[in-house]
Amino acid sequence: APLLQEFEERHGEEDWESGLEKYKDFLIQAVKEKRPKSILNGASYIFKRKIIGKFGEEKYWSDDGARYVLEDIKDMNLDQDDATFVFASFVEPHSSYTPPREFAERFFDGDIDSQREILNETPSDLLGKQDEEKAEVMKDFYDGSLSYLDQMLERIHKQVNENTERQNIFIFVGDHGEMFGNRGLWEHHGGFREEVVNVPLIIEGYKQGKMREVFELKDMGGLVTSIVDNEEFDPGTGVAYS
Repeated sequence: APLLQEFEERHGEEDWESGLEKYKDFLIQAVKEKRPKSILNGASYIFKRKIIGKFGEEKYWSDDGARYVLEDIKDMNLDQDDATFVFASFVEPHSSYTPPREFAERFFDGDIDSQREILNETPSDLLGKQDEEKAEVMKDFYDGSLSYLDQMLERIHKQVNENTERQNIFIFVGDHGEMFGNRGLWEHHGGFREEVVNVPLIIEGYKQGKMREVFELKDMGGLVTSIVDNEEFDPGTGVAYS
């Protein structure tokens, strides 16, 4: 994103006197560029990491939403005449990598609360740095988030298959990877890198033959509609929106 790339370029050339000054500059630039999504993302970050993280100990290490998807699916009638299409986006593995406590503790040897400040650091705090110790801590929490989501996806998969006689089709796709300090970059910012764009794509219950080696996320809509219409998937015809 141009806004974050500008902050990346500024990092090292000038330092902010305080976190407040940095957030103020970010807000001013976001308003100038008319980027409401960046403003909302920044507000969400501050609320989750700075407010909940400081005053809600157990809420900080709690379910981030996947269980609500499972509960909604339990309420669906999956055996009605028309097939049911469900699109669900899961943000559990997204920064700040705070899975339910039991999953975080599986991968981290020590008191997880004592390492919270590492999770509170932002990409702009760390840009240009290759801090292996912090990267390893973040990876442990990231693995905990993936482990939690893996369990929830298994439960959702089981719930669907056990409550309908239909031939169900599941598509699992990641939207981006994470950098963890590689090349001095963190999270998924700083351009198109192998670590960011090489993501899983798993399709179950649908066979068309061999999928091409490279699949672009912009083709996902075409893949879904071709499955629904029982037509051959034509890659390379999708449209990307920024």
